[in-house]
This record gives sequence, structure tokens and C-alpha cells, in this order.
Amino acid sequence: MMIRKAAITDLESLQAFARSTFADTYGKYNTAADMQHYHDEVFSTANFKKDLQSAHVLYYLIEENKELAGYIKLNLSPAQTDLNDPRSLELERIYVAAFTKGKGLGKRLLQTAVEVAEEHKKEYLWLGVWEQNEAAIRFYQKNGFVAFDTHVFLLGTDPQKDILMKKMLN
Repeated sequence: MMIRKAAITDLESLQAFARSTFADTYGKYNTAADMQHYHDEVFSTANFKKDLQSAHVLYYLIEENKELAGYIKLNLSPAQTDLNDPRSLELERIYVAAFTKGKGLGKRLLQTAVEVAEEHKKEYLWLGVWEQNEAAIRFYQKNGFVAFDTHVFLLGTDPQKDILMKKMLN
């Protein structure tokens, strides 16, 4: 297993992986139209290119046998989706391939997020998680995150409630 920072040359594989893991995770809970709208808007080539070229957005990939097995997207202020607190780092996305679940890849990616936050001298790491994603909520709680607020996440035309969680750092 290897974790590395993503580069612009990873755009196509990262985009395909992001689309497929998001669809696998949330497709059964949302309409096809809402999923398509979200994919077209959020997972567009232009968005990935902009993110990968931004100094405020960081992607880290985890590979197993040279195959992409997961990723995280981290946002420094001012690229954060909600708080834009310069004392924090946002973990906007953390996804692993279904075939790797239970192998500790999510925990390794989360540890990478903590390390990046500490390198950037941040006080805390925060994220938003869908209120119905109980497994993810338990994972974050087990790893030191606590709920502190909620916000509305728009998936296509469907407003969904996310729980905002944070982990204080040393």
C-alpha cells in the first residue's frame, strides 16, 4: 500500500474512481437524475483540473498493487465548503474501493489527513457526513471526531442534511 499526493496526470483515473465510488455509495439512495446532475457538476473534468492545480486543494491517493484503491480531498481555507476557518483543514471526501473495505485503507487515509493538517499547523480537522450514513459516522466517532453542527448538502435537486464533525489536533 502506498499513499501519495495526486498530480494533474492522475486526473482521468481520479475522476473515474470518484464517480464510481460515489455512485456505488449513494446511487441506491438517490434518483438517477440527481446523481447525474451531481456527477456532471462536481466530478467534471474542469473541476478536477481546477482542484489539482489549486494550492488550496490537496488530493491524496492510496494504491494497492499499483491500482487506485482510495482517495481523500482536503481543503485549506479559502477553498473550504463551509467554515473557511484558517485554523482548520476540511476533509471534503474520503472514499475507498468496495473491494478494500475492512483492510484499514480508510484509517490510513484519515491518518494522512491528520498529518497534513498538522504539517499546515491546523488546530482541527472537520468534515460533513450524510446523517443517514451510520457506518461513516461510527468510523469518524471511533477516530476522535465529534458532531458540532449540521448543514444542508444539495445532491442534484435533493436537499440532504449533513452532520458536521471535527477532530481537535495536538
